[in-house]
Amino acid sequence: MHAMKAITLAATLACPAALAQTINVVDFNTAFPSEPGADLFGSFATDTALGSDSISIDTTGFGGAGIGLAAADFDSNAYQVRIRARLLPGNVADSFAVGFVDNDGDDSGPGLGSETWEWRIPTDLFSEAEYTDVVYSLGSTGIQRRQADGSTNDGDGVPNFGGAFFLLQSEFEIRDRLAIEVDEIVLEPVCLTADYYVADFGGGFSAGGFGSFGNEGALTETNDSLQINVASFGGGGRSFPEQTDFDPLQYRLRVQARLLPGNGATQFRVVLADSDGDDSADGLGTENYEYPVNTALLNTTEYTDVFIPISSGENRQQNFNSDFDGDEVINFGASEWFIQSTFDSTDTLAVEIREIAIVPIETTPGFDFNVPAAGLFTYGSFSGPMAIMQTGESVVITAASFGGLGENDGTTQEIDASSTSLEVTGRALMGNEAASFNVILLDRDGDDSAEGTGDEEYQFQFNMVDFGANPDGSVDEEGELITVLQPLTDPGPVFRQQGFNSLFDGDMIQNYGLYQWQFASNATEGQEFAFELVNIRLVQRLPLVIDPDLDASGVRDVFDVIDFILDPIDLTNDGVTDADDVERFFFLLKCACPS
Repeated sequence: MHAMKAITLAATLACPAALAQTINVVDFNTAFPSEPGADLFGSFATDTALGSDSISIDTTGFGGAGIGLAAADFDSNAYQVRIRARLLPGNVADSFAVGFVDNDGDDSGPGLGSETWEWRIPTDLFSEAEYTDVVYSLGSTGIQRRQADGSTNDGDGVPNFGGAFFLLQSEFEIRDRLAIEVDEIVLEPVCLTADYYVADFGGGFSAGGFGSFGNEGALTETNDSLQINVASFGGGGRSFPEQTDFDPLQYRLRVQARLLPGNGATQFRVVLADSDGDDSADGLGTENYEYPVNTALLNTTEYTDVFIPISSGENRQQNFNSDFDGDEVINFGASEWFIQSTFDSTDTLAVEIREIAIVPIETTPGFDFNVPAAGLFTYGSFSGPMAIMQTGESVVITAASFGGLGENDGTTQEIDASSTSLEVTGRALMGNEAASFNVILLDRDGDDSAEGTGDEEYQFQFNMVDFGANPDGSVDEEGELITVLQPLTDPGPVFRQQGFNSLFDGDMIQNYGLYQWQFASNATEGQEFAFELVNIRLVQRLPLVIDPDLDASGVRDVFDVIDFILDPIDLTNDGVTDADDVERFFFLLKCACPS
């Protein structure tokens, strides 16, 4: 596969487990003709060239390439076809076709034969400069032609695939020159099940931008990155080939970047445009949401991944190209993305960006004690001899008086506190006297050059009674391991203070650039602390995804809304039913997320 995956496109909803498998239809290479069931027919037999990972087609005749599929039954409304290709010089054809043969039975009677479903792919969606991923729905709304496939009996006339054969072909009876290079074609879920690349640089992005990004020398593209060097406001980006819907509570941005010499800017921004309708009235237009990338999290020696929750978009405003404003809700139908420097800033922005991706929010390990950790440290009584004994899967702590352990591996990760809980797994041990312990998270807010840009510590208290101890901390009998969850907000931390090694305080907001965690006993002088600790994790409180057709009528309508109001569901998974759950229910109605 080519590294130059310019703009990829996939509708991104919360994905049912049954749809977690991408089906690789064909990845063209020199071995293609010898693959089982492969066929180059018509003009493609002479007018194609197979490279190490692509097929180049230059023909004025009718022909095609096809390959048999292993048994591939899939729901056409749940899958889409993705074509990665680019134009070659001399192309004048307006389109080409992609088709799938649907095997509906044993060909013993009407409706049990085979049929071909075809899609017309306009060539103006592609360019010569870079590979572009174009996605088409396999549902009935995307189909442009159906015909019997030469079996004795026709199929059932329904795109309910038992996929049997794939074909790529030029248009029948049209002799316009088709010149195109195709890298791969896959079937993938309509929901995001892996990292979704918004931009993967290396093939023509640096052709221009607005403001300072359009100046000579502002943008330099390597084979896998974009270097930016500007000293005033500007930006550059692309439109998505078609609107991309995804649940903002389930996904986050990952920006992989590093600093270049001379950078003086404190941030740059990734902007996503959210289209809310047909732009016919207010609430139906397009709005922009900005996601700042703090350059203090980057360095000049290596690339760093910075994660930003999609739900944290800020500085909302109407999109410049939209006649009307959007609905002022982060409920993406993403239509456009771009990178920009800070408005009105004259600080030099010098960064190199390798990729921007939308990735599923996953559980973030804090520390699992079955593997050694980089940056692990102890202090106080935890540093004493025999205070910490490591087993195969845990650490056993027996120490008198205050002490702690922690990890600082040199990485920083942005965490959305509003949707995250601390998860601690362990158990109180015989001999314990302490009533509680703390988990401490350190939040880095900048470069420590002024107040609000330093580090701050947030302490979360866990009671030993929740891990099998008596109310006074004593333990009569050691029980099973217990997992306890505590939200980072509501009720939130019991204490906040400036970071111990920081010159200045942080911004007093739980907007984590998380770079260190600690586990500390609350034992008083001489008091015994005895605990087996298995892991500490940060766990995303992912919202529920349900079928909003609550009355099972087959139609999503006002009666479903009434049912929800009468019997509300905690869709935001925060322990209460409130207006946020109503808002999420309306989001599910709009996006038609799978259940």
